[in-house]
Amino acid sequence: SFPVTDQVSVNGGGLAIGTYRGTITVSSSGAANTPFTIPVTLTIAATPAGTVSAVVNGASFASNTPVAIGALVSIFGLGIGPVTGVPSSGVPLPTTLANISVTIGGKAAPLLFVSSGQINCQVPFEIAGQTTAPVVVTNTSTLTQTPATNVSLSASSPGIFTVVINGTTQGAILNQDFSFNTPANPAHHGDVVQIFATGQGAVANAPADGAIATGGTSTTPVTPVVLIGNQPATVQFSGLAPGFVGLWQVNANVPAGAASGSAVSVQIVLNGAISNTTTLAVQ
Repeated sequence: SFPVTDQVSVNGGGLAIGTYRGTITVSSSGAANTPFTIPVTLTIAATPAGTVSAVVNGASFASNTPVAIGALVSIFGLGIGPVTGVPSSGVPLPTTLANISVTIGGKAAPLLFVSSGQINCQVPFEIAGQTTAPVVVTNTSTLTQTPATNVSLSASSPGIFTVVINGTTQGAILNQDFSFNTPANPAHHGDVVQIFATGQGAVANAPADGAIATGGTSTTPVTPVVLIGNQPATVQFSGLAPGFVGLWQVNANVPAGAASGSAVSVQIVLNGAISNTTTLAVQ
C-alpha cells in the first residue's frame, strides 16, 4: 500500500457562535479496516472587534454618571457599527440593525441608530434591580463582539434634550399651545410647558422594550422636582411621552417668581439625581 495525503476544509460562513461536532468517514475498496471515522470538532468563537468607550444618557451625554432602565442612551466607541450610520425605520424598535446588536445586562437593547462611532438604544426595562450591567456590541455578520464594558445603573438619571433653533441651543421644550419655545416665541409665567427628557427609570404600565408609550399612563412613581429659573415649578404630569420610545415628558407651570429672559435655566431632579441644565425663554 502507498500512503495517501488528503486535505479537508470547512466553510464556517453563516454559522453562529458555538461548537459543532461531526465525523469524516474514510473508506477504500479492498481494505479490510475500512470504512473508519474521524471525529471533528469546529469552534466558532466571537473575536474582539471594536471598543466601547462610554455609555451615557442620550439627552445630556453626561460622563461618569449612571444610566436608568427604560432610558435612551448613547454608546460611543470605535469600530462598533457601519461606517455610514443607519437609523431604525419604525416601531417597535429592532434589536438587530445593519447586522449590529447590543446587549445590556444580557438583555437585547432596542436600537434607534448604529454607526462606527455611536449607537443610540434603549436600556431594557428587564434589568431593573441591577446596579451594574455589561454592555456588549455584536456584529452578527462577522461574528465579532466588543469586550464587555460595565455601566452603572441607578433608579433615575435624568437628562433634558436640547435643540438648536436659529443657532441657539436650548431645551427641547414646547409651550402651552404645543409650539416650540424659542426666544421669539417665549412662554409666560403660569403657562404649562412640556419638557422632554430621558432617564426616568421605572414607570407604571411600562410598555415593552422598543415599543411606544400610549395613553399617557406610563407615569413615574415619584413626581420629580422641576426648577425653572431656580424656582420650584408645579408638575402636572411626569411619564413617557405618548407615541414615542423612551422619551420622558414632564409638564410643569412656569413659576410666577421665575425670571424673565431668553435663557431661563431649567433642571429636573428625580430620586436625588439632577439633570443637566438647559434653558427656555420666558416673557
